[in-house]
Amino acid sequence: MTIEGNGRVGIKVSGLTQGYGRREVLKDFSLEVPDRSIVALVGPNGAGKTTLMRTIATLLKPKAGSIVVLGHDIATRQGRNFVRRNLGYLPQDFSADEKLTVEEYVEYSLWMRGLSKADIRTASQVAIGRVQLSQAKRVKLGELSGGMRQRAGIAAVTAGDPDLLILDEPTSGLDPEQRSQFREVLRAVDSRLVLISTHLIVDVASLADFLIVIAEGSLAYAGSADILREGD
Repeated sequence: MTIEGNGRVGIKVSGLTQGYGRREVLKDFSLEVPDRSIVALVGPNGAGKTTLMRTIATLLKPKAGSIVVLGHDIATRQGRNFVRRNLGYLPQDFSADEKLTVEEYVEYSLWMRGLSKADIRTASQVAIGRVQLSQAKRVKLGELSGGMRQRAGIAAVTAGDPDLLILDEPTSGLDPEQRSQFREVLRAVDSRLVLISTHLIVDVASLADFLIVIAEGSLAYAGSADILREGD
């Protein structure tokens, strides 16, 4: 299924079969997502959202089918390297060295994406400021509250405005005010393509250009996110 957007394809998934061991989560799954857009991915737990995101992020190798991200086939080493250099990925339960300070953690994520030393310094401070952690930038991750730690994770993956953002339940652990701040962060980020999974529709209703609904490993809907705003 193709989402009609601006004519440029950001992610093309063709005949993807994916799962764990003998259990298939996605089977013959196909989808085209427009570039330069914010795409909300919704569906019940176990539907396959996280599996799809992890595969696009090159953490899982497709069992069958292909994925092309921003013109690069992740089946090739060059394609995988391109995605990893240009990706900001925040899993639902992200892990990090709790001895690192917020500043060190964000700078490390930028270093991993290959930014220069000068660019790392500037980009890290901007990202930390966007999530309102400037006063806590020298606090170790292990000393942060759950909400502050989640904001540090958001800062790390959005720092430097990577071409592709994949965010799996990014507002988990945030209170309503912090979730509102997160929406402002996304508005400020200049990434080419954002794929965000959430069970809180309010977090994406005002932001998303397009909506993908997955149910039992199949594509139930792919199209305009205007249906989220109907009745407002």
